[in-house]
Amino acid sequence: MGRDSTEAVSILAEVLLKLGQPDAALHWATVALQRARAAGNRKSEALALECLGRSCRALGRHEAAQAYLRDARTIYAELGRNEDALRIQKAPRRLDTEVRGKARLRMGSPRSVRSRPNH
Repeated sequence: MGRDSTEAVSILAEVLLKLGQPDAALHWATVALQRARAAGNRKSEALALECLGRSCRALGRHEAAQAYLRDARTIYAELGRNEDALRIQKAPRRLDTEVRGKARLRMGSPRSVRSRPNH
């Protein structure tokens, strides 16, 4: 598979994610990652990893999302794509905040728990 087909599959994954279909995006981003690695195309690999991370985040798979985004950030930095690396660097922090916030909601934060009279 050529570089163009790898990038086309990555674009398909991005479009599916933006259309609210993270499961399909996850599938096609995985295909893009496999193709990018087979071709030795580090830029396409980083793009696919980034899409995998965002797809996992949309599906609530926060640990996997962080790992994919961390790998994408590393590759971007190695390629000298500093703006991309910095953009990705912010995403795991947002994920950590989102995860903590959702955990508080599930457990019930002290502020939201009302005391009930014993009857």
